[in-house]
Amino acid sequence: MKDTIVIGSGPGGYVAAIRCAQMGQSVAIIEEGAIGGVCTNTGCIPTKTLLDSAKIIREVRRGSRRGVTFSDLNVDFSKVMKHKESVVSRNSKGVEYLLKENNVEIIAGKGYIVDKNKVKVEGKNGSSVLDTKFIIIATGSMERELPNLQIDGETILGSEQILSMKELPSSLLIIGGGAIGVELAQIFSSFGTKVTIVELLDRILPMEDETVGEVLAKVLKRGKVEIHTGSKVEKVEATDSGVKAFVSGEESLELTAERVLLSVGRIPVLDEEVIGPDVKYDNRGIIVNERMQTSVPNIYAIGDVTGQVMLAHVASQQAEVAADNICSVDSVMDYSLVPSCIYTDPEVASFGLGAREAREKFGEITVGEFPLRRSGRARTSGDTEGFARIISRTDTEEILGAQIVAPRATDMLELLLLAKERGVPISEIARIIYPHPTFIEMIREAAIGMRKKKEC
Repeated sequence: MKDTIVIGSGPGGYVAAIRCAQMGQSVAIIEEGAIGGVCTNTGCIPTKTLLDSAKIIREVRRGSRRGVTFSDLNVDFSKVMKHKESVVSRNSKGVEYLLKENNVEIIAGKGYIVDKNKVKVEGKNGSSVLDTKFIIIATGSMERELPNLQIDGETILGSEQILSMKELPSSLLIIGGGAIGVELAQIFSSFGTKVTIVELLDRILPMEDETVGEVLAKVLKRGKVEIHTGSKVEKVEATDSGVKAFVSGEESLELTAERVLLSVGRIPVLDEEVIGPDVKYDNRGIIVNERMQTSVPNIYAIGDVTGQVMLAHVASQQAEVAADNICSVDSVMDYSLVPSCIYTDPEVASFGLGAREAREKFGEITVGEFPLRRSGRARTSGDTEGFARIISRTDTEEILGAQIVAPRATDMLELLLLAKERGVPISEIARIIYPHPTFIEMIREAAIGMRKKKEC
């Protein structure tokens, strides 16, 4: 008998298992694949590893402007991928170590909920049924396909497959200009692949503020990425050298590439045999309340399978909430402070409302913005494409949202998230002493601009 059984070991599952174990429970975690889930093995970690390798290439190429030149620059793609695999392996082993260190039993196999207190495991060594008081479903998500475009593993790839390629493609057509699409576009274009993005909506990064998409489009085009927005890939045909894609939009196009990457989002893994007949779900995901409980009170669901916000850090926070409630600590999930992070160069980080949404909701607002090109630190590094923007209520100085496009933007955003969570007014953000010269001074300058507007 276990106190809690977790199905899935991604950033939701392993965090929940460790948290429950730390609060004195006997815990088992069931995983049919590699420990760490998609994020560790085929998502976040490998992508960021390749992004860092790609950045080295761009830094070297632009070094001539600063008097640093290299006579021979080569990219050994096999070594790049070998390094990526090493990083992934170390991270997976690190998660496994943490689970064992906290006395979580790791069971290899696929878990099936038999009823609210029984989980069946099918593995290489046969099957068994485990008794438990609580169950946490953390089965994650899988890549979305389109009715006219399915991943075949040969010419049409998903993001997980492209991260395992052995040879660098000469050309790549990316269908979808969201976060994953633009990250992979920058990776492969830096390595020398001819990259084309086709996005159905009128701009790339459509879930971000439109100025964010404009900056990233400019950066990507400078890196020789071809971008077609307001366009749709109607069909893809195999050719002797790769594929031909037929694109509709303002103009009809025929695009050729060696490989196609389908990057149009992810959908929850909803296997009724796994989650059981009593756990309710809809086309968005497993239905949960603010405490991460499903329709069966002692069964919880966390992460992408809930379809709430498909981000690793959200899954981990949901895991904490679920574990707390299982262990009789009242806790609820708050989605108002969820940061969005895109790890391109420059990075993109945001949370809360954009200026247009804030005006619609609150009327009079104050917007502070500071361009990266005016930052002394940005000039020293040559990273001058970007900005920091803060939105607040004019009457109360309450922070409503922020967008940062800059190096290390994903690290800098935390200052504003903490200020929002603690109710710190924007004038206090302006009064903090910031180290100089740093990128984070952008936040101070944006806040000072807002203070001046209010005082005037």
